[in-house]
Amino acid sequence: MACITGDEVGLIKVWGARSSAVGLNPLVHHSGLERQSRDRAVAGMCWVDDETTKALAVRENGTVVAITRDPKLEWGWSIRAVSTQMTVPVRSGLFVRTLDSTPRLISCSEAGYVEIRKIPDEWFDTTAGPGDPAYAPKSTSDPKGEEFRVPAPVEGFHVQRDRCAFGGKDRPVEVWDINKGQRLWTARKEALDFLGLPRPLYITAVRFLLPEQENIVVAATGFQEVLLYDLRTKARRVHSASVYKQHEAKFNVIETLGTHIPGCVAVGDTQGNVMLFDPREDYKAQGHTTRLLGRCKPSHCGAIRSIAVHPTQPVVASVCLGRWLMFHDILTRELISKVYIKQKGFCCVIAADAVFPDHFLIKPTKAKATVDDIWETLPLAPVRKRKGKADAPAAEGDPSSAEHADGSLAEDAQWSASREADQDACGDPEEAQPGEAPHAGEKRLRKKRRRVSSKDGPPSSGGA
Repeated sequence: MACITGDEVGLIKVWGARSSAVGLNPLVHHSGLERQSRDRAVAGMCWVDDETTKALAVRENGTVVAITRDPKLEWGWSIRAVSTQMTVPVRSGLFVRTLDSTPRLISCSEAGYVEIRKIPDEWFDTTAGPGDPAYAPKSTSDPKGEEFRVPAPVEGFHVQRDRCAFGGKDRPVEVWDINKGQRLWTARKEALDFLGLPRPLYITAVRFLLPEQENIVVAATGFQEVLLYDLRTKARRVHSASVYKQHEAKFNVIETLGTHIPGCVAVGDTQGNVMLFDPREDYKAQGHTTRLLGRCKPSHCGAIRSIAVHPTQPVVASVCLGRWLMFHDILTRELISKVYIKQKGFCCVIAADAVFPDHFLIKPTKAKATVDDIWETLPLAPVRKRKGKADAPAAEGDPSSAEHADGSLAEDAQWSASREADQDACGDPEEAQPGEAPHAGEKRLRKKRRRVSSKDGPPSSGGA
């Protein structure tokens, strides 16, 4: 199995995922021979085929990078730039869809420009080497490319079949037809609040909820809300809203869980949390409507930038600005493995191969916790003996221990006899004598003990 990540300096890395119980996640291949700068940051990434052998990525400068899996190569992967003119997509806004039986690359910019480009076969040609003229990226634009513009600004964008859904700041969710470039549906804004003021709207991510139909759209907002829209209703309003007001953060990434938990989504926020929501159910808790299924633990140490779900196994991968790539189990929401990618992660995709066989075939115990591999290599610290701790009892048959036990018993008997004599002479220490103040008997007994201790010394308190 492989997981591909793109970071802030333009590096594209291929990781071989494996659980922490087996070892670290090895770096299979990376595009480290190219110049690194923040203007070459990877803006979007997606798979081209269902077999997950070809992928495309677009950088901030418009460069298209082709990623091809080829077992004949030395590292098994080929990463090279193939074009220099492409619309820079928004976060998680790059997709490959088949239109007119031809795969096309679809990208939407923040300004609202939607570009549809045909994918040529020579982009994934792995026979050309660095010295071959065909290896250099082409600067000519696609003559069959199409482009249309949607209302800006655009923060979230998603494509399914021949429809696209998008939204942004103060921009409600809209659904357009890609083939015709026309608007099909627009969500109605929320009603005014009790002060008569408009409610703020900030759409940060959009997804079609079900893969087999385009009638239900789910969106995440910057106000910790998960909105569900039904295109079949005439009111065109929010069908249901899920509000999560546990901390000051905004939702910026949303991804459907596919067949693992149908109808549910994984949402990432700016504080590193990956949470699972079910926007279909409706119940109330803690005074507000919520459908939180759980949070993946542990969380990231930076804002979530991309979430990828495995197509066949319940595994969700996520990258953050804290330079970590984490794999969580969707069903248990526990950490399977993680790897430090050294740069701020901007996007990730996960291959369709079987992942973590030791995690899903071997039933983990509750006492076993996922820890870093470095802790398993450190030596155990020696057990320190506490000062003043009593020695362990000696073994049976030791003559020295028997003599010590007999002496201790004799001293204890002598001390008990002297205490009874003190009580007969001074009276019961718990009761005061006639004419004495309360607790006078205890004071009288303490004075008697001090006189005895000064003459004979206190008896030892050791025992067998």
